[in-house]
Parts: sequence; C-alpha cells; structure tokens
Amino acid sequence: MQGSYDLLFINPELRPGYNVTVRKGPKWHGRDNSDINIYKTDDLYRRRLIAKGKIIRTSLKRFGEITEQDLIWEHDPECMTIEGLTKAMERAYTNIKRGDVITIVEFNVSLQIYINYFLREYNEILF
Repeated sequence: MQGSYDLLFINPELRPGYNVTVRKGPKWHGRDNSDINIYKTDDLYRRRLIAKGKIIRTSLKRFGEITEQDLIWEHDPECMTIEGLTKAMERAYTNIKRGDVITIVEFNVSLQIYINYFLREYNEILF
C-alpha cells in the first residue's frame, strides 16, 4: 500500500538514514515503500513536522516475541533493550501485553528537514 502517512513521535531521537520504531497493532503493517511525514508531538493535536522519510519494510510480531536483535536500530536509545522498550510502550499505550500484536517499522529519515528541526531545538535551548 503506497501513499503518504504521518508517523508521530513523542521522543523523536532519530538519526539520518535507517531507523526502526515499534508500534502497537497492525496499522503500519503493509505500508512498505510508503512516504512518511515525521512529526514530534505531545498529543494527537499538537504536532511539528521534523522530517520526511520512507518506510522500507514492516513486520508483525507478538510483543513477547520481540528480540534485542529487532531493536538494534531503534530510533530511541531507551528502546534498544526489551526492558526499555517495555517501559516506553507502557507510557505510550495502555495495557500492553506480551500477546499483543506489534509492528516493527523500518524506515529511512531524510537529512535536511531533520537538521533544520535539530538546529531550531538547539537554538531554543541556548537562547
């Protein structure tokens, strides 16, 4: 299914190029090769575009089946371990269980918009 989709992040610690994110449910599965608009958000109503990208591949698993190998390229350093991912998923989704279906989304982040976002954030901290 190709198109353009909005991918929201509470903690968008992304690197230019290849990243992984884990999402609850099958919503993102099958969106391989789709363009994405990547937003920083505090909630569903306030969002700021920080990058554009492209989904490379998606795969479905049960939450209890995810491995540390799946998380090597996780965008958020906290989520690069099963324990850290579990804590983050519990904050983002209510009642996450080992049997819940999750989608592993592999995607590329384009560089230019993300650099502009980073520079704006950095300037707000300094000034």
